Amino acid sequence: MNRKRRLRPTAVLALILLALVIVLAAVVVVRFVRFRNPDNNDLPELPEASEGETVTPDTPDVSDTPVEPEVPEEPELPPVAEEIPEIKEDAPKPVYSQEELISMYPDAVLSSTDDAGVEYIDDIYFIGDSTTHGMKYYGVLSGGKETDKVWTPRSGTLAMWNLLTEKVVMGDGNEETIADAVDVTKPQMVVLTLGVNGVSSCSKEQFTGYYKDLIKAIKEKSPDTVIIMQSIYPVCSDYQYVNSISMEKINNANSWIAELANENGCYFLNTCSVLVDETGYLKPSYSNGDGIHISPEGFSVILDYIRTHAYLG
Repeated sequence: MNRKRRLRPTAVLALILLALVIVLAAVVVVRFVRFRNPDNNDLPELPEASEGETVTPDTPDVSDTPVEPEVPEEPELPPVAEEIPEIKEDAPKPVYSQEELISMYPDAVLSSTDDAGVEYIDDIYFIGDSTTHGMKYYGVLSGGKETDKVWTPRSGTLAMWNLLTEKVVMGDGNEETIADAVDVTKPQMVVLTLGVNGVSSCSKEQFTGYYKDLIKAIKEKSPDTVIIMQSIYPVCSDYQYVNSISMEKINNANSWIAELANENGCYFLNTCSVLVDETGYLKPSYSNGDGIHISPEGFSVILDYIRTHAYLG
């Protein structure tokens, strides 16, 4: 008679453990497979794009972002009314008043006109020494510091005896003599401000001779250019070299310039008359601090005078 064999408890326990190991192994395999090949349905869907359309992430509308406020432009200096001060009795005085100059040289001396405006200034090329260079340095013309309408030597010095040979820096950076620069540019008008580097040592004959040679050279190169000869700017009473470049010498030279303008078909601007105060010297606020060069406030007065003493053709 056959007897059934009974499993020992230890064998049963071993079978149970084996089954558990198999189940755990299956779970690990399934997870591994899912990790290597994730279901696309588990990812967030991207919006579908129609044909020819590019899907871009949401960005805020430009109009929603803050915009830097515009920096307001500096207001233009108001025109300065022409005021010729009452010069003290013992102060240095011009050789001739504006009225006397007009009566002497009516065809040359530019008298009071309506304001010709900025457009008039924009047509002028300013030629001179370091006192003229301030117009570019302070950016008082329409082109600011990049203006091409100010021609001065790179050194800043333009002596009377070098007027035909000294080179000025033009707007494109090239350096030419004044006559050659005029020949290249053919300006409608030039304003010459010359003489402060010469009044201390030149006689009237020397001074006017040098100036006359320059005028002749400009006219030969550009006959249609209108030449306006501006008075030499005054100096302050405390200017370091006021004894050699004195107001007495400047006033004398300015009378020579007016006479030259009349004799050579040019025009004279008596700007000096509105730059002096009651002492007969340059008003301190019109100086940049050294007693001879002009400040932005002074240039505002000069430009206003030019606009209101315009060449009208």
